[in-house]
Amino acid sequence: MSIQEEQSKRLNTIRGLLAKAEDPSVPAPEAEALSAKAAALMQKYSITAAMIAAASKVKDPGKYEGKPGKRRVISFKGQDFIAQKQNLLQAVALHHLCETVVTSTTGPDPRSYVFGYDSDLDLTEMLFTSLVLQAAHALLAEDIPFGDTPRSFNSAWWAAYTNRISWRLHTSRDSAEKAAEKATPGTEVVLKDRRAEVALALKDEFPETNKVRRGAGGRSRAGRAAGYAAGSRAQLTNPTALGGGTGRAIEK
Repeated sequence: MSIQEEQSKRLNTIRGLLAKAEDPSVPAPEAEALSAKAAALMQKYSITAAMIAAASKVKDPGKYEGKPGKRRVISFKGQDFIAQKQNLLQAVALHHLCETVVTSTTGPDPRSYVFGYDSDLDLTEMLFTSLVLQAAHALLAEDIPFGDTPRSFNSAWWAAYTNRISWRLHTSRDSAEKAAEKATPGTEVVLKDRRAEVALALKDEFPETNKVRRGAGGRSRAGRAAGYAAGSRAQLTNPTALGGGTGRAIEK
């Protein structure tokens, strides 16, 4: 079995675990266990295709590695704290060499569009789903302090959770890229070209984009402290999963 076939099999296993964890009929303890198992598998097996392709192309410059796959659409319809979740999705996407565009945080069906290579899009979707599930379980265990409103506490919690994970992913990616370049000189250039391909795919569909600041979160100090702690505990993918690029947002 090839590396690609093995990775596809592992991705399907992880996707199945996450689907079961999202099922409303599954009891909370079982859903939490399924989510934790999926996160553990991602942490163990997440050898990103970007790393494989980059190292392979350095050794064989003529090797064809294809183009970014069709973009994915992530809907946040009916959800709370959409801006914070879209920021979290952006952080995960950047880590896996993808880029995002946000069309709106309000309206009947707020969405984020994610651009990247197919395998990187798979990893982005699964890690994002895992982190949202981990957040939901963590929030259930939180006690809102006297004097705080649930909205303020939860908004601050989500903002801090997202910021902490974003920083962890950023430092992980930076270390991984440096290690990859040291192990296989020239990898940095290939990854840069890969990011450029993804940026072009995004620009083809969204020629005009603007950077915006979203999801600052509530002012609850207790919420921020709890969200930061949960973000520090959250299980992420293996540090060798690389990413890059810049997230953009556009208001339609």
